[in-house]
Amino acid sequence: MNEWLLIAAMTVLTFTPRYLPFGMAGKVKIPPILESALTFVPIAVLTSIITQSSLIREGELALHLANHHLLAVLSAFVTALISRRLFVIVTVGLAAFLMAKWLLWSWDKTTYNTAFKLRKLWVLSWELCSLE
Repeated sequence: MNEWLLIAAMTVLTFTPRYLPFGMAGKVKIPPILESALTFVPIAVLTSIITQSSLIREGELALHLANHHLLAVLSAFVTALISRRLFVIVTVGLAAFLMAKWLLWSWDKTTYNTAFKLRKLWVLSWELCSLE
């Protein structure tokens, strides 16, 4: 019986805050100053999401050229300053992201393979020295 009561309470608590704005949409008049202030909310939220996702990698501030998210955001920002066309901005940002990710990935793979070969060579030479 307690489970059904819990499910009913969760239903009411979930449904009520979602229904109230729709139910009172035409009945409540928002003051003009509040309405003009609310126009900045989507911009502020989107800016904070983009900033956090492009600058923070693995819990640390990543202000270096190996951060492909940051390179894509910077290229999209410069494109926005120049063109002011949304399609062009999004296309350049996505292309920069994919190119940076591919170039950085191939560079990491080359670096990893080189390091792996050097380690393998070092281990092999160590084994040969110890045999003598």
